[in-house]
Amino acid sequence: MLIVELRTDLVPEVEFDRVRTELFVEEPSGTGTTARISEVEVLEGDYSAGIRVAEFDRVEDGAYVVRVQLTDAGDLVTSRTIRLDVSDTLAIPVVITRSCGGVVCPGPGDSPDAVSCVGGRCQEAGCVRGDEPECGTAECTSASDCPAPSASCASAVCVEGLCVDMLDDGACEAGQRCHPERSCVDPSADLTNFSLRLGLGGVEGHALLGSPDELSLDVFTIEMWVKRTGPGDPTDSGNVGDALNPAIPLFTKGKGDRDGEEAADINYFVGLANDVGYVLAADFEEGAGGDLSANHPVWATTSTIANEWHHVAVTYDGSVMRLYLDGVMDGRADVGPAPPASASQVEAAIGAAARLDGGVDGNFEGLLDELRVWGRARTEAEINETMNVAIVTDPDLRCRFGFDEGTGETITDSHAGIVGRLVSPGLGFGFDEDVPFP
Repeated sequence: MLIVELRTDLVPEVEFDRVRTELFVEEPSGTGTTARISEVEVLEGDYSAGIRVAEFDRVEDGAYVVRVQLTDAGDLVTSRTIRLDVSDTLAIPVVITRSCGGVVCPGPGDSPDAVSCVGGRCQEAGCVRGDEPECGTAECTSASDCPAPSASCASAVCVEGLCVDMLDDGACEAGQRCHPERSCVDPSADLTNFSLRLGLGGVEGHALLGSPDELSLDVFTIEMWVKRTGPGDPTDSGNVGDALNPAIPLFTKGKGDRDGEEAADINYFVGLANDVGYVLAADFEEGAGGDLSANHPVWATTSTIANEWHHVAVTYDGSVMRLYLDGVMDGRADVGPAPPASASQVEAAIGAAARLDGGVDGNFEGLLDELRVWGRARTEAEINETMNVAIVTDPDLRCRFGFDEGTGETITDSHAGIVGRLVSPGLGFGFDEDVPFP
């Protein structure tokens, strides 16, 4: 008898709904012929600890190939293939980690024999228990080698050289499943909409976008959804009384640094004034053709509420800067005509404020989503019309980040293709069922 046990940190009912196990009798050519198939719907139990998914009786001694596929609504999610010799009754554990989701083996540059995804990499099917030569370097030797999942209902363990997240559904409400990145979720929830989670556990984290031409702005609209979950770490856009000081950075291109040098000046600074109720606030410094490095701060009047989503927007049309909270104008300043420091060479930053020397200051603690930068000042009516809509591209857009990658170390703008770098450790992707947009 051959018994197949599946261990995976992919979430049953949420990320896969069926398990298909195929048993091949290995032919001399090595290609194999299908002998038996077992396909079952997801069962009750803890898949991260191991669930028996197939039993094949009257299996003669010999060489076999076993392939386990996870599917969702008929679509392949991921699979693993192993080659083994059977003698007498044998129980084999098949570990499939979430890092293999979407990985197709063999990949470009891989050996044709690398047909099995193991720990996110394509390996030969001879990699069964993790210590065979075909497995390559182990991903871990203990749990301390594995990154901790962001959800409190999950914990990392090392299983046969692979990092696996243990999922405790018991920490969730009845009927919910533990997801290592999105906490407790309902099986029917739409889990395709991620947000950027900054300041995990109070530890600083941010994203840097470089200084591309698309983000050098003379007039603009900057808008995003934010959910403040902690106090954050303030920085400033200049001296007290003449600028935002202090302020929690949301999206910036510059901070108070090296006045009189346009390359180091602020093209725009959007943040929350933590000393006056975390109201929306914005600033820029003047560039060439104006009063070089002069600040133009403006504050809104309505406090943002912790642990609630707010839509924030800042517009500048060359003369007037306007602030909008949840689609309603909440502050303005007549500052022009005044040219922003669009020749600034400081990196644009999400959740922090960068300096020309490459350092960063400040940190936002919370969730941020649907960041859009426009090359013109949008009207209040336009902001209201689209604030709950995901706009992937538009002729007036300069960039748009939806943060739906869900994993990895980069984010990509869906309009212009700008790639941002995620700077850990206090940063990751989060999921929030209360997010008020698609």
